[in-house]
Amino acid sequence: MIPSLSLRGLGLAVTDPLVVADLAAAVGFRGVHLHLHHTEAAQRTALARLVTAKNLTVTWVYPPGDLFRSARDARGRALDRFVDTAAFAARLGVRVVASWLPARLYTPAGMRTVTTVLYPLVGLTAQAGMVFGLEHITAAPASGRVGPARGIGLAGTLALLEALGATAGLVADTAHLAAAGALADTGAWVERVVDVQLADPPIGGSPVRRGWPGHTGTLDHRLLLADLAEAGYGGPVMVESPVDAGLDARAAATQALTYLRALLDEQPATAAVPGSV
Repeated sequence: MIPSLSLRGLGLAVTDPLVVADLAAAVGFRGVHLHLHHTEAAQRTALARLVTAKNLTVTWVYPPGDLFRSARDARGRALDRFVDTAAFAARLGVRVVASWLPARLYTPAGMRTVTTVLYPLVGLTAQAGMVFGLEHITAAPASGRVGPARGIGLAGTLALLEALGATAGLVADTAHLAAAGALADTGAWVERVVDVQLADPPIGGSPVRRGWPGHTGTLDHRLLLADLAEAGYGGPVMVESPVDAGLDARAAATQALTYLRALLDEQPATAAVPGSV
């Protein structure tokens, strides 16, 4: 598996792809999660050279919210930008697009809209040689208090992936999967995983601040990674939890890499192609 850096995942508001990729390479990551659609045209050549020189495995992080706007022109611009970025992503050797849905659409009724919008997007992704990963999110109750989750559930997410086809896969976020009660039996979904995000459930019942993986002692991430390795997963693994306040980007990246290396060094090697479904 490939330790990958996401500064946004660490709670830092840094999305410039060239800045994030440069830091990932400097610290020693083999992979990096990038908001590639934020890459300025003048930066593309420099980013491509860096990715090639450092042999970085790039995952494209794509929030699809604009594709679900009511204004047709906004949807059209979003789709044009996706197509353009997909062509650039293919140049970088990207294998996985990691995405999620706007919270309001995690309902049975919302799935009809989602399928209509995402089906052609998954097709465009496949044409560029990539798979489209969708994160399962366990919605918090409207009140924000701890209680039964609402939404389509993990079964609904998996059904959506089936409807979208073989080039759609699951972004496995451990905090959300734990909230869905899905970590005790991974057999239903482990072979659909194309990207992995590690975090403990929210600390103290908070609906916002998630725990650093392993901090709460409630999840066995080593066991999960062993299941993924057995299923042939060899793709990116990142930390999706805010670092302590006051850490700069380099210190945060170093902390995440130290944790991931310790975790992944205990897992068996796998020959699977990153992003294969």
